[in-house]
Order: sequence, then structure tokens, then C-alpha cells
Amino acid sequence: APVPNTIALVAKIVTVLKPPAFPFKINVGASSSSSGYLKDQEWSSSVDYGYLDGSSGANQNTILNTNEQFIYQSERYGLVKYFVRLPNGKYNVRLMFAENYFNSPGKRIFDVYLQGKLFIDNLDLYKSASNRTAYNYICQDVEVTNGLLDIHFASEIENPLINGIVIEKSSGTNVDLGFEIPIEFKVDQNFPNPFNPNTVISYHLPNDNHMQLKVYDITGKEIVTLVNEQQRPGKYEVEFNGSGLSSGVYFYQAVYGNTTISRKMIYLK
Repeated sequence: APVPNTIALVAKIVTVLKPPAFPFKINVGASSSSSGYLKDQEWSSSVDYGYLDGSSGANQNTILNTNEQFIYQSERYGLVKYFVRLPNGKYNVRLMFAENYFNSPGKRIFDVYLQGKLFIDNLDLYKSASNRTAYNYICQDVEVTNGLLDIHFASEIENPLINGIVIEKSSGTNVDLGFEIPIEFKVDQNFPNPFNPNTVISYHLPNDNHMQLKVYDITGKEIVTLVNEQQRPGKYEVEFNGSGLSSGVYFYQAVYGNTTISRKMIYLK
């Protein structure tokens, strides 16, 4: 009987090995970079930072309480997450807001979580700073342990928003910058091997190129495509779930540019 195609890609953890320059500054909602701030962009596996969901907005309002008008004149509203790839360590994260729409309190209220921890509860920008006025909140000693800063916006009333993000290393704390871009394409042996039902396949990319990773059975029949996209330099780990497969020998094949590497793995139920 044919093998059912019920393989699940459980997780893809991407570690981009080129450390960012600090302070790392993002003009959220902006379509271009300026004055040391990076432009806004959508999150994907091939970028270092970006938003999930929401819409961008812009205005020409005069914003009080700031000398960086342009940051508070663009925004992203209705977003759920903002991700930034960072080396593991502790950071101070400055979140920059301005209420450019509502003219009274109680119209927009939301919570902000970093790394799953509640940092700002029931934020009402009008109540905190009034209309068209910059409001900054610094989240101190935010610890990154998996290479990814996760900022989550939870709506209470109306759409959450944010105008800018500035990330700095916490004073007196260590940030793991001791890594380098891989010098060659390498595919590691999956671990554990034999496996049941999960195993991790790691590979190392020295530069930008198209990466494809597939799993085949012993007859050469393709079981599943795990990766098929342009990827940046770094170390990548893909967790593969073999539930639905029969016990036996399988092969995973990585094609990176003009180079192909295949390795054998064993699934034992």
C-alpha cells in the first residue's frame, strides 16, 4: 500500500548568525528607512524582523513630546505580533506609541507581552499621554533564549498599534555574539537517529541562495518537501515528524544552489 502523506513539519527554527548593530531601530509602518531607523516589513523565515498582520497608516500631525516626529507619523495598527531575531541575551526594548485617531480615553485599550510575559496592561494611549503626543514604554531586561524577540499585542478595545521599536543590550549583561557565518554548505546527520516519531535535521548556509530539503523512502519516492525557499546565511534546524510512516530506512536530500547532499535516517516505531 502507498505510504500516506501525513508527515507534519513540526517546527522550523532559524538562527541568523550575523549579529545586528545596536541600538536596533525600526520605524513601524514606514515604507522606507531613514535616520538610522529601518523600514517596516512583513515577517517571514527569510528576514530578521517583521510584523504579523495589521495595516500601516500615516499622517502629518505635529506630535508633541518628541524630536523624532517622523516615527510617530507612521504606525501599524491591528497587528498581532512583531518578531526580531536577536542573539540570546537580555535587552531593553523601547516601544514607541502615539494616539493619532481618538480624542478621548477608553476608545483604544490593549496589552503588550514580550516573550509571553505581560509588560503593559490595559494601555490607553490617550489616557497615558493625550492625543498626538509621543508615549514611550521601556521594557527592561527582556531575556531572549531562542534567538527570537516575540512582541505580542492583545486587543481589549479597538486595534492595538505601535509606531516604533528601539532595542538595546541591557547594561551589565552578556549578549551571545560569538558566532560566525558558516564558510561552507553543510548538512548534519539528523538527531536522534534512529527516531520515533520526531527528529531534527540541521544545515548551515554560507550565503543567500535557494534551499530545498526533501524526504524520500528507500525506493526513491518523495515523502514530503520540508523546505523550498530562498534563505539567508545561518544555521537552520527543521524538526521532522514521521508519524504515518512505516518503520524503515529513509533519506533526506538537501539541494542548495548547485550542490546536493543526501543522508540516511532510520525510523523505528
